[in-house]
Amino acid sequence: MLFAEIAGTFFGLASVYLLTIGNGRGWSLGMIWIVLTGLVFFSKGYYGSTCLQLFFLVTQVIGWRRWHQGEKEDLRSSALKLEAAQMGGLCLALGLLTALGAKVLTQADGQAPWLDAFATAGSVVAQLLMVRGYRECWLVWLAVDVVYLYLTALVGLKAFLFLYLVFCGLALNGWWHWTRDVQE
Repeated sequence: MLFAEIAGTFFGLASVYLLTIGNGRGWSLGMIWIVLTGLVFFSKGYYGSTCLQLFFLVTQVIGWRRWHQGEKEDLRSSALKLEAAQMGGLCLALGLLTALGAKVLTQADGQAPWLDAFATAGSVVAQLLMVRGYRECWLVWLAVDVVYLYLTALVGLKAFLFLYLVFCGLALNGWWHWTRDVQE
């Protein structure tokens, strides 16, 4: 699993970096990253995060197709902003998904069920926001990445610990690029 962890780290960094700067080629690299990450999480008993990789694979394909068939090559140029009511609904959905996920993961004897559930639910929400082109996806990704820092440290996934540390910086970079470019 060490090879999958290291290779997944490489592909994950490349994928997310490209997406933060608006380059849709990050979607295709993300597909490789997701398969490798699913294998690693399954081996460590993070079943919620393992199942999440299947969702990611589908959304990566959708994101890639939307970018590939779209009129604009730069994802930032068409970024949207959530309205206040949408933000409230997003927070409510995230809370409900986390509670439901924690209940399921507790019954499945998963590791750190509440944190795994939040990371899983937050990842779903962030990915849906990203595929739809909402710039707030980067703030949700930042919260998810902080939780994954803790979860990967718990089980000694050193390459993934590094990956999620860099992802925190990339989420901030994505937020900066996507909000700056929308304002211009």
